[in-house]
This record gives sequence, C-alpha cells and structure tokens, in this order.
Amino acid sequence: RPEFVRTCTVPLCSDAFSGWGKDNATLHNLEIREATLYLEEVVIRTFAEELDATYAELDEKEKRGHDSEPLQLDIIGLMHAMGINLRYLGHVRALSKLNNIRRVLLTEIVARCSRHILDRKFKIISLQNDFEENPK
Repeated sequence: RPEFVRTCTVPLCSDAFSGWGKDNATLHNLEIREATLYLEEVVIRTFAEELDATYAELDEKEKRGHDSEPLQLDIIGLMHAMGINLRYLGHVRALSKLNNIRRVLLTEIVARCSRHILDRKFKIISLQNDFEENPK
C-alpha cells in the first residue's frame, strides 16, 4: 500500500523479486523483506492493539449481557489508512482479542471470499452463454 511505503525510511524498489531488478537485487530484496517484516510485526500488531483498545468498552458491555448495536466499523478504510493491505485481514483477526472486532473481521473475510467465488461462477456462466449465443 502506498500509505505504508511512504512511511519507510528507505525508498523501496518496485522491481525487487522480479527479473527486472537485477541491479542491486540482493540489496533491494533485503529492503523489501525488512519492510514486510516491519509491517507484519509492528504495524499490523499495533493496529490490532489499537482496535482492541478503542472498542474494549463495547466488548465488555456485551460480556455483561448489555444489548448493543452491531459494531459498524470501516475496517477497509482503517486498514488502508495504516498502509495495511486487505490480504492481512486474517492476520489482524488472529491478533485481536475482542469478540466484536473478530466478528467484524470474519464477516469481511467471508464476504470478500464469497464475492470472489461468485464472480468466478458468474464469469463461467457468462462465457457459456456467449458461446451458446455465438457458436463457431
């Protein structure tokens, strides 16, 4: 994510780990590895901890049996603002300790997976219909 790349102290090479980045490949690949490690071990962990801290009161109310509205959270916007790609939804969920946050994250994961499965199925159906309408 560009938001994360802007925070890096070293400019990252977009050609790292590719056939294009042969000049200084070892250095560029190392810089990408270090940036990824920092993202996964510091940025994402901090993000999950901050989510938990922000919504801890709601989780406590639910545990005590108080009715509360379902948590409405722009998880996509929050993750992107921190430079975290949505492929890390599961990682954030694994780090979160709050049921409300974990539920929102799981809902987003299931919705995104379902959308990809349905998109693939609709594309197959569309291709089959195109073929039936225009046989060669």
